[in-house]
Amino acid sequence: MKKRKPINFKGAGLFLFAKNKEGILHILLGKRKNSPYKGVFTVATGQSLHTEDKGKQGFFIRNYTEIKRETAMREAKEEIVLLSPFAWPNSGELRSLFSVNVWFYDWENFFYLFPGNSLPKVEVGELEVEAWNWYPTKVLPDPLFPGIPLLSPPLTKLIERAEFLIGQPLKT
Repeated sequence: MKKRKPINFKGAGLFLFAKNKEGILHILLGKRKNSPYKGVFTVATGQSLHTEDKGKQGFFIRNYTEIKRETAMREAKEEIVLLSPFAWPNSGELRSLFSVNVWFYDWENFFYLFPGNSLPKVEVGELEVEAWNWYPTKVLPDPLFPGIPLLSPPLTKLIERAEFLIGQPLKT
């Protein structure tokens, strides 16, 4: 009987929101340039930093060296160039949006609302996306990231949840 490698994945995503001068809520989305999901609009995401060791049974074991909140910030900073006068928040300012933790998959999405009524200017960082653009949350581009069955809801559902949470006071 062939041994199966255990799947072990830990990562995070960051939903960035801002209001324009009319006060309309926008989300920053990038159109993926490469597979998987080439041509699909999504937020900045990625895998947590880790080292790999060969375990006793010949499987590689990932030892994660960063927390998911830090992963979300690092991935966003790698993928998106934020132009001044705007500055990146510190990772402690990110709010949790959705998380899933099953035996092989550990993921969390965070969100941040830039203060004021101005859409930050951005450019492409790492070349994982063709371009980043701000979209009104009520008029989203197509196709959007569909979600991963049983692991994450579609992007539209996560945006709806963030819109709700933005209106709620922070729990301290």
